[in-house]
Amino acid sequence: MKKLRTLIYVLLFTCLLFFIGVRNFKASETPVIDHFYSDITVLENGDLKVKELIVLNGKYNGFERVINYKNEYAPVFDGTESSFEGSDIYNGDQIILSKIAEVKIPNKYDFSLIKKPGQSFQKVNSASNGSKRKYVETSSSNGQIYRMYNKNNSGSLGFYLEYTVKNVAIRHNDIAEVGWNLMGNELSNRINHYEAYIHIPNNQKELRAWAHGPLNGNVELVNKKTIKITVSDIYPNTSFDTRFVFDLNVIFNSTKTTNITALPIILNVETKKADEANQMRDQLIDKQIQVVKMALDKVETSLRPNDLKEVEKQLNILSFYTTEGEYPALQQQYKNISEQVEARMTTLKWIFGSISILYMIAMVIYIYYIYLKYDKELKVNHIEYFRDIPNDYGPACVDYLFKRKIDNHSFSATLLNLISDKVISYEKIDKKNYKLTYHDNVRTLFEEEEKLITWIFKGKEDGKETTLDTFKKQAKTYSTFLSDYERFKTYALKHARSLNFYEVQNLKGMPLLASLLGIILGMLCIYFEVGLLFIIYFIVGIASLIYFVSIQKKTKFGREEYEKWNALKRFLKDFGKFDTKDLPDMILWQKFLVYAYVFGCADELEKTMKIKVAEMGDVPMTGYYYDPTFTDMLIFSHIMNRTINSSFSSAYSARSAASSGNYSSGGGFGGGFSSGGGSFGGGGGGGSF
Repeated sequence: MKKLRTLIYVLLFTCLLFFIGVRNFKASETPVIDHFYSDITVLENGDLKVKELIVLNGKYNGFERVINYKNEYAPVFDGTESSFEGSDIYNGDQIILSKIAEVKIPNKYDFSLIKKPGQSFQKVNSASNGSKRKYVETSSSNGQIYRMYNKNNSGSLGFYLEYTVKNVAIRHNDIAEVGWNLMGNELSNRINHYEAYIHIPNNQKELRAWAHGPLNGNVELVNKKTIKITVSDIYPNTSFDTRFVFDLNVIFNSTKTTNITALPIILNVETKKADEANQMRDQLIDKQIQVVKMALDKVETSLRPNDLKEVEKQLNILSFYTTEGEYPALQQQYKNISEQVEARMTTLKWIFGSISILYMIAMVIYIYYIYLKYDKELKVNHIEYFRDIPNDYGPACVDYLFKRKIDNHSFSATLLNLISDKVISYEKIDKKNYKLTYHDNVRTLFEEEEKLITWIFKGKEDGKETTLDTFKKQAKTYSTFLSDYERFKTYALKHARSLNFYEVQNLKGMPLLASLLGIILGMLCIYFEVGLLFIIYFIVGIASLIYFVSIQKKTKFGREEYEKWNALKRFLKDFGKFDTKDLPDMILWQKFLVYAYVFGCADELEKTMKIKVAEMGDVPMTGYYYDPTFTDMLIFSHIMNRTINSSFSSAYSARSAASSGNYSSGGGFGGGFSSGGGSFGGGGGGGSF
């Protein structure tokens, strides 16, 4: 039952990691600019005083703001109508930075947040990711680049910039004009909402404004001194601009003049653009209405929440362009269907919720039944300590009995067991190397032992010799080395399985169908979108499936053998607690050390044995081809095991390195935006990093 409980805990933890991973994956996507606020003031000398607040949400190291004051490819202004569509007269001369600061973002905020004080950034020559409130300034042919370092792991932070663009406003004979790119096509982040206020101090008579870019944008003349520009849902690399005309006396100190009566020309240009935009907008509205109708038809059939969300999304897109015409009827249809979806979802949640409770109760009962019948270990007499070697089928089989697998510990223990049985003798060459000699016909060998001897001695003739250094060098030819190791494992597994430690399990039919039912119900929950109930079904279904296919019940013989070997393991772990007089004869000690490698307590046992040997007095290990002391044997076994472990480690590392590779990534009185965008000077962009 402990094994089942552990398995369920692992599954729950795995699911938790999965959802954390999903959340982190989403957090690793390109951060979104929740709000981009601009506050622009026209100065009397024709300069633009600009304040910006970029509210950036997500995980990032900072934000790079590219601010251009000119378009170096703009044609020369020649007074023709085409020059008013975009030319070098709309360029500025310079950018002068006043301040960069961090602004804390409250839960609720609006445009007034741009007026809140922030903590200033420090200008540096260089900075690295992870730095806080530092910026590096560089120049480009069109403007300035401000790389602002301010690491953020989650939530929102505000990047505030304040700067002046020199010599932008133009004095014509009849009016003053500004044509300015609010955003170039260089911004790599999506903007949820852009909002700008343009202030023209002392303006009293003339004020007209236009904007060009996404057709869901809007221009509003708040009063004779203020223009408001808004646009939402802006995709990366989308440029948009504004043009506005106002009284000449506002910029009486401006030196940029044309000696042209410009308003009639500008009105002609903007009327053409507005006509084109309105035609495109009508087409978009007609197309979007059809999209909304199709989405409504779909949700009327499916009544699924995600399909309803798609209708809401498409209605919101339509509302960017118009809330008149068919929009009210579509909105009412959406509300009616919403009520149907909500009623249906309430019913489905009751159904699937009830089924989930019944399913969990049934599976708990069924799993317990399976446990009692197929997994509960047979009772045998408990043995606290076993002070002898329970059986002579070798350490590899014992390793399989405990872990149901063979690994390099099995190899180390098998080799040491052959040495303990005098099949292999050892002789010290130096403090890190020993000579090994094979002696034939000492006892009958198991198949895995024969494969081991043939492997390390490159044959099985009496008197064959090798060294630990030679074995270590063999690991460099990893393919042959690991192939020989797999051959040893194959025969060791064959031997271990022949002892019938475990019952043959063939759980099919009802147990697997019961688990599969949970997975199917979980998939139905996802399809019908009934919240997070699918997690319950998936956890119960997958956990039970893994449990059913991993049941490993021991036979009566296996349980008896396991109890003996486990009692020996307890004895070896508590070896140091016994008085020397209560310990078995030292002849068995080397055998104990063999199985300590299987049980994973060899290092502790070696230390304890050294202490006991010191108490008893070191004795020769008789029966060897030379007479090492027991201390010598402990030193040899430690060096041998370290050599074997490092050999396997180097072989696996070499194979991994060999298999890896390198991989090289109208009139100007307000209203909607006209098409185009980016025709004037300025702009820029940037993005998070």
